[in-house]
Amino acid sequence: MKRAAIAGLVGLALCVLAAVLAPAAMAQAWLTIALLALGFPLGALTILMIDNLTGGRWGEGIRPQLLAMSGTLPVALALFLPLFPALPALFPWVGDPTHLSVTAQQKLAYLNVPGLALRFAICAALWLALAVVLGVWNGGRPWRGANALVSGLGLGVHSLVFTVFATDWMEALEPDFYSTIYPMLVASEQVVLALAAIMLIAARAETQPGGAPKATLGEDLARLLVSAVFFWGYLAFMQWIVIWSGDLPDEIGWYLERFNNGWQWALWGVVILGFAVPFAGFVGPRGKRDPKWRTAIVIATLAGQVLEGIWRIVPAFPFSFLTLALLVPSALAIGGLGLAAMAWLADRQRPAQGEEGAHVAR
Repeated sequence: MKRAAIAGLVGLALCVLAAVLAPAAMAQAWLTIALLALGFPLGALTILMIDNLTGGRWGEGIRPQLLAMSGTLPVALALFLPLFPALPALFPWVGDPTHLSVTAQQKLAYLNVPGLALRFAICAALWLALAVVLGVWNGGRPWRGANALVSGLGLGVHSLVFTVFATDWMEALEPDFYSTIYPMLVASEQVVLALAAIMLIAARAETQPGGAPKATLGEDLARLLVSAVFFWGYLAFMQWIVIWSGDLPDEIGWYLERFNNGWQWALWGVVILGFAVPFAGFVGPRGKRDPKWRTAIVIATLAGQVLEGIWRIVPAFPFSFLTLALLVPSALAIGGLGLAAMAWLADRQRPAQGEEGAHVAR
């Protein structure tokens, strides 16, 4: 925890310096990493609600890590507050709207700074309230024991809230673009991110017995991970095929920007690391049973999903090597402080994990 905190503070100092010297590039890099960072607690919260509904040894084995990662949600949300003074560098609809296309101008009744701020506050409040009701900071003990009911309703609330958030902070970066699959696509990616990260953090717990005979927890989690990867890949392909075959000019432009100017190589990295490696690696028995092989596949999957987040967000801004370079200190700051916060929460909640009632009223 101490090393992570030190790395985070060093990265934060570099980001502050960059914000003074190159505020626009720093804001763009910070937003990219902040969106990725938010995916970990939101993905963990989604997995936690699914576990509350379904049960199983896989959820019990990683519940401490799920609670700790979900508990970093306030930190992840706070990362967006420094971006509000830099909104003109992020969104083309902030400021003079005359340069916007007709399609984008028709969305200005929704796309405005007061509306963005209000919706962000509502989204943050609903997510934090959901985490409180689920007992994220209370050792996993849900409010009034209504775990299954709250989790079922919570998944519906989260899907609606994230649709608003993804529209505001991701799709609105390029206001001509619109996709109804996009929020669900990103939400599925967040589940992959959180599950892959937890598999690396909870490596020791993966030797525990799994749900199937002679299976370990690691094998169960590998099956869950490849299922999540397949669902994410299916949504990504469906979004592309609907837009491309529908010959939608505004939406196709979003893809053309990411199929050219060097971003096509990043896309190949996403396809190979984020989809092909976990899918092929976990099909055979070795990938699921060999801990070292499984760890290598999980690392590749995590790297592929992080690369996908960069590929999806950064091309929305004018190309700049400085923005790409500033992704490094941004990741160092946000990642270091996030890991320190997660470690602190894990230590704080550890005594409560053995208490009866963590899984009351699934």
